Order: sequence, then structure tokens, then C-alpha cells
Amino acid sequence: MKEEFLNKLAEDVLSADGNPQFSNSKVDYDKYWESPKEEKKAKRIYNFLIRFIPTLDKKEKADLKADIISTITGYRKKKLITYWSSAAAILIIAIVSTTLIIQNNQTNIEHYASKHLFNKNKKTTRLILNGERELKIGAKTSTIDYAQNGSEIVINAQRIYSQEIKPDEQTYNTVIVPYGKRTQLSLADGTKVWLNSGSRLDYPASFSKDKREIYLEGEALFDVIHDEKKPFIVSSNIMEVKVLGTVFNMSVYEDDEFSSATLVEGSIELKYNVSKILPASKTKVEPGTIAIISKNNKSLIKKPVETKYHTSWKDGYLIFRQTKLKQILRKVSRYYNVEIDVQDPKICEETFSGYLDLKNNALQVLETINRTSNFKIEKTGDIIIIK
Repeated sequence: MKEEFLNKLAEDVLSADGNPQFSNSKVDYDKYWESPKEEKKAKRIYNFLIRFIPTLDKKEKADLKADIISTITGYRKKKLITYWSSAAAILIIAIVSTTLIIQNNQTNIEHYASKHLFNKNKKTTRLILNGERELKIGAKTSTIDYAQNGSEIVINAQRIYSQEIKPDEQTYNTVIVPYGKRTQLSLADGTKVWLNSGSRLDYPASFSKDKREIYLEGEALFDVIHDEKKPFIVSSNIMEVKVLGTVFNMSVYEDDEFSSATLVEGSIELKYNVSKILPASKTKVEPGTIAIISKNNKSLIKKPVETKYHTSWKDGYLIFRQTKLKQILRKVSRYYNVEIDVQDPKICEETFSGYLDLKNNALQVLETINRTSNFKIEKTGDIIIIK
């Protein structure tokens, strides 16, 4: 791929003065790449940006634009890639899902997206229709239900909205769930999705004839309607899960050390790519099994589990067995949208087993943990301090 494509994105899609303009013009893809594979990857970049950019303010768009230009400049200066075809593969990986490192220069658009989408100052769940219209949902827990054709949306069983669905064009919507909130979606095919705090889901308002494909960041529990002719695919920055109809939990938070897929029933095919360069690997996951991908040592392990330990958040409680406190505190921080300051890092390595009722407030939940540990809890303003 030629760098003109990235320049085009930086100049047109990321215009700081207005809404994305790239989608309004006929793009001559042929002049930007040399193969259908490059074209497919580049369209993924384009589609991601078109859906994501309307959620940013003027300054955030300008920063992201500078981020892309910095990648191009760094690439040009270092001359690490000889041919444009090689540059395409690496630059695509950097922009769509992973981190491109060029002499300590790191750029990751989706990580940048997370930083802004899940800013603690943003208190409401947001539903963005086709990258243009934004609906704000203030409730702590909410429901979003789609009609079969995707044109009618019901929020919290009360508010009804409509959107135009063009038969020859895919209409993508985005749900952004901030820290402290949860949302349940019923998609156009009847599939149910429970989105946990700090999550984002990109999905078509109505699915195409041959497949059902969505994009997840964060954590979600899926109850997928069975359809042998139309596989259901959940993509993320590190894994892709393909199913026909099943129940599974998927956790792909950017700031977690591990990503995972837990299968409750049915079967899934998991494709993962912990290496930035090597082709993706595939594995089958059986019911009652969790597949864990480590971001640090680039490995995948599968092991049998009690699935309720990984799905109970949907029902308002958490169950832990010999889980490190740092992992528990991260979940509590997201769920309640509170900042937790641990003054002694050694505390984070302690383990906890037990049941946490999320109907209680954050302090009460931490006091439950403290019954089997030895630390002191204080609250100063909006910060919980653990000593």
C-alpha cells in the first residue's frame, strides 16, 4: 500500500474542522494497493475510522491525525521497509489492531481510541447510528433492542428510534459503554449481547446475507442465534471468534495482561495472532473451557473451568478462586468507575477466593475482600486508597 492512502485518511477522514468527508466521495482504491488482500485490510482501517471519528472532539481528532502522520514520517525517515507491499502489511497491523514499533516510535490507533472513548469524565452510554447520530443513555444498566430489519431501535423498552437502512449498503452502529455502566443488546438476528463496563461494540444494524460480523473491545457475553448458513464472527485486537450458534464470554480489554474466550455451550473456532508479523493460528474450544492468550509471553493455553466464574458479572456478582488482588481491583474499578490507589504493590499479588455482590457499593465490596486480607481502606474524594 502506498503512503498516500494514510495521508488521505489523515487529511480527509480526520479533518479537525468537521465531520469525516472521505465517506462522501468515491474512493479510487486501485491506485493505493496492488492486491485484493491489501484492499480488504485498508477498507478495515477506513470503516473503523469512519465509525470512530464522530465520537471525538476537535482536539482529539487533531491529535489522532498527528499520530498517523508521525507514523508515516517515522517510516520514511528510518527506511525500514523496502517495498510498499511490506509496508502495507505492517502499517495496517499498526492502525487496525496492534502496535507498530519504529525505533521506539509506537502508534496504535485503537489504543488511542480506548483512551478517549472510556475517559472517566464520560458518564453516559452512547449509541452512535451509522457514524453520524449519537443517542445518550444515562441509566446505569440499559437495554437496546433492534427490529429484525434493523431500522427500528427501542431503548430501555420506552424510547423508540428509527434509522434508514439501504439494501445495497451496510449500516454500522456503535455502542460505547463507559466505566460504571452495563448494556444489553438484542441484535437484528435475535442474538443477545451483554456488554460490561468499559466496552465498545461495532456491529451492522442488519446483517448481510452470508455472514454476521461485529467488533468488540472490552468484555461481552454472547448468546448467539444458530444459523448454519451465516457464521457469527466477533473480531478484536488480538483474537477472532467464529461460531454458528452458542453461548460464550469474551474479554479483550486493552489494559489487561490476558485476553480470553470462555465457552459455556456449543463450539467456537478461535483465531489469534499474538505475533505482529506471523500468520494467525486457529484452535477449537470445547464447552466448559477457557482459552487464554497472554500478551506478554505470546502464548495460548486452554483449560477446563467453571464457566460461572467468567459470566457471573452479567447477573451482578463476581466469583473468584485464588485470584490476584490486582485483577480483582481492576474489575471493581471498571464496574464502579472509581479510581483505586494501592500504596504497597505487594498487596496486589495477594490472592482472594470468594463471592462479591455487585449490588453493594465499591467500598462495601472492598471491605468484603478485606475480611480475609490485611490492608486498610480509605476514601479521599473520588479516590479509594488501599494501604
